[in-house]
Amino acid sequence: MEILRGFQTDIPVKVAFLDIKAAYDNVIDILINRLTNLSIPSMCRFIYNLVSARQVCRYGEIQEIFRLFKGLPQGSILSLMLYAIYVAELEVNSQECKIIQYTDNVCIFSAMDSVEESLNRVESAVDKIFTSLNNLGLSLSAKKTKL
Repeated sequence: MEILRGFQTDIPVKVAFLDIKAAYDNVIDILINRLTNLSIPSMCRFIYNLVSARQVCRYGEIQEIFRLFKGLPQGSILSLMLYAIYVAELEVNSQECKIIQYTDNVCIFSAMDSVEESLNRVESAVDKIFTSLNNLGLSLSAKKTKL
């Protein structure tokens, strides 16, 4: 809504579109700690097995079975919810910037009269998100990230 309002009132809107690199593949044990903190320990063992100790079969010319020790199964509805819990604490902590997340995509934006100030705030917010992602074992895809 704020982006639309900025366009309607000719206030410059600066936006950073971030893509988290191999997001689902890199979810690690931090997720189990978050679930434990949410007081749902009965699900933790199931989810631990789902995330950290599963076998995957790949069929083609050569049949392969290998073990995965991190990541969420892609295409699973449960994976969407678990990933949302995993990255729920990604915040900009700024009144001037807003964040919108959809799965492994993050949009940070600021609408202010000063283009330079707005850009500085978005860049600062991107730095904070970058640090938060590193703490989660995640990183940004440079090819898909745009400012």
